[in-house]
Amino acid sequence: MIVTRPAGAAARGNGRGGRGPPWLTAGVPPATLDTPYPSPFSLEVSVRRLTVLAAALSIATPIAPAAAAPDPAPRAIVSFPGSDCPTQSLCLYRDANYTGGGIALQGGNSISNLGDYGFNDVMSSWSNDTFRYCMWFPHIGMTGEGHRMNNTYRINLPANENDTASSVRC
Repeated sequence: MIVTRPAGAAARGNGRGGRGPPWLTAGVPPATLDTPYPSPFSLEVSVRRLTVLAAALSIATPIAPAAAAPDPAPRAIVSFPGSDCPTQSLCLYRDANYTGGGIALQGGNSISNLGDYGFNDVMSSWSNDTFRYCMWFPHIGMTGEGHRMNNTYRINLPANENDTASSVRC
């Protein structure tokens, strides 16, 4: 929308240099502006600015394909050498002091028979960085007295529990 001076009105400035916009200098309200230029707050100027901004953003922003859906399959259970436990895992170690290699599970995995991984009655220490608590059991199928494995803990099993784990749930 362009607001123009009414016929026969005296010129009071055009907002470019001089005294500034007439509605500020002459006390004329914005509805009766006498400048031939659109108001910086008019709908026309706002639409133009938005159009230019949208065009600039569409050029500057590459369009990426949609992210793939997460894999519904359970995360793998992996073996590791020495003390190299993968991050964010529950790691079961063959030897005390988190050594001797072992197997690692991600949170949400369970092993009902550690013998399937050659690890039945082998665990001597464990570390849990899964952001959840896990449990180990002395018998296959998550049976027997469960032992809680708290997040961020690293435990050497006492002599009476050493090499007795047969299943684990995380």
